Amino acid sequence: LRESFDCVTARAVAELRILLEWCAPYIKVGGSFIALKGLRADEELENAINAVEKLGLVLEKNETDTLIDLDGTESTRHTFVFKKVRKTPAQYPRKNAQIQKNPL
Repeated sequence: LRESFDCVTARAVAELRILLEWCAPYIKVGGSFIALKGLRADEELENAINAVEKLGLVLEKNETDTLIDLDGTESTRHTFVFKKVRKTPAQYPRKNAQIQKNPL
């Protein structure tokens, strides 16, 4: 199924640079990856710059929204949309133990 999907999405699964390595190989060139992130989204994006470049992606959109829960508390959510601009190198994704121990 490598590079066969138009769009891949994920929410609350893992840190962004790990998530990118898991998902990018399955997106076809020209397709998108949408990640929904919470409080540490900006920090995660900064840490993921290397992964974005290595995996053939570019950040296309970074949207921030404030949500109000039923109890009135506000929370900030980030939506990152990445576009795949070139094929992901064949060595990715690595084995999960390698990804977790040494993220891109």
